[in-house]
Amino acid sequence: MTDLLFGESKSAFRSARILAAGFILALMSTMMACPTRSPVVPVDASDGSSKDGVVVTQSMASRVCDHLRDLHCSAGYANDAGDSCEAVFDHAQSSGLFNMKGDCLLAAPSLEAARACGSVSCE
Repeated sequence: MTDLLFGESKSAFRSARILAAGFILALMSTMMACPTRSPVVPVDASDGSSKDGVVVTQSMASRVCDHLRDLHCSAGYANDAGDSCEAVFDHAQSSGLFNMKGDCLLAAPSLEAARACGSVSCE
């Protein structure tokens, strides 16, 4: 009698376990089949060269700070405490408390446009 009552639930439980195992195997094979991205090594040179087969590009902070210096914006240089523009930019972005609006700053053709981004004062 017990087998009649619980036989169906054991079968359903067994089917659920098989289904879960199949799902996990499918997920693992999908993850293993996904190509890995090549790492980007941030450096201060944007010559497109490669280092150990990795394409070398500038970090967002380096590009923004270089552009601000090209515009002769004071925010592109070290602050009074001696922190570089790149260090300030990276700290602000990584803290999550302040968005430096790097894309806006990179697109700014003038000091006025950089100021309009709202993240630098550009004296």
